[in-house]
Amino acid sequence: SGEGVRATYTYRLNETRAQAIEYLDEAHLHELMSVRPKDKNGVVQRFVPPLGTPNSTCMSIRVFWTPHLYQVEAMRNRHRYTTDLPPDKRCATFDGAQDDVSPCILNKVSEKKV
Repeated sequence: SGEGVRATYTYRLNETRAQAIEYLDEAHLHELMSVRPKDKNGVVQRFVPPLGTPNSTCMSIRVFWTPHLYQVEAMRNRHRYTTDLPPDKRCATFDGAQDDVSPCILNKVSEKKV
């Protein structure tokens, strides 16, 4: 089932600019925090599952901003969160494969000049 993802671990691969993202269940989170070598600069972040019905899908919003510009993007996973697919297929958004995710349109609530 879709249960079990507790955190994500995002880090750079070697000296490249490429990123890796791991979706961690309770056991793998414990292993990362207490057993694995800390040889990568990375971020561990709590995973928040989608709210709603069992048919809910994962969605993320990404914002870029400067003093003169802001850009908001949204991406939704095409698979139900509760499917038996591996976490990188059912939880990924911006890091997902093209077949697994699709861009979303956010309703324009307000506009502010920056």
